[in-house]
Amino acid sequence: MVVVLIGGSSNVGKTTAARDVGRRLGAAHVSIDDHIPAELAASSPFRDEMIWNWEREDLLAALRAQTAQLWPVVSRLVDEVMASDRAVIIEGQGIEPRIGADRTNSVVRSVFVVEESVDQLRATLAARDSAGGVRYRGLPEDAQRAVAIMNADYAQWIRAEAESNRQPWISSQPWSTLAARVIDAAGLA
Repeated sequence: MVVVLIGGSSNVGKTTAARDVGRRLGAAHVSIDDHIPAELAASSPFRDEMIWNWEREDLLAALRAQTAQLWPVVSRLVDEVMASDRAVIIEGQGIEPRIGADRTNSVVRSVFVVEESVDQLRATLAARDSAGGVRYRGLPEDAQRAVAIMNADYAQWIRAEAESNRQPWISSQPWSTLAARVIDAAGLA
């Protein structure tokens, strides 16, 4: 049994990598997004498009605060998976390096996927064929840029936190090798 936590900013390939890693390891895939309590989702400041007028530092602080609010959700999921004695890949933006550091042992591994290029994030967001992608493409140009900058700033924070907590981080690019690099970084190769 192994639990692999894959964290990182939005639009870096976490979900696709988690599915691929799950197939390779014969493990189930769990997305944090599917476990966010309705009241938490409803209270997100990111539901209001006026947020993109905020200062850069305030956007990052709001995203970090939202991530911190997911700590109990992530912690509960890890506990449930460990009790079930099955191999599971848990991925999502709500996974912070401190949970990897708190839980890392022979069973729990964590890897953080980082993309610090604003241009790459903008391209990925614009190309996404999802509700998030449609919403992003509907935003004004300055708001689109603010979204990408916020995610790049969050990636820098995640990288620094991963290093501080002695957790592995990897670049999101190239996506073609992301799953293999997650497996390697998690020490499962």
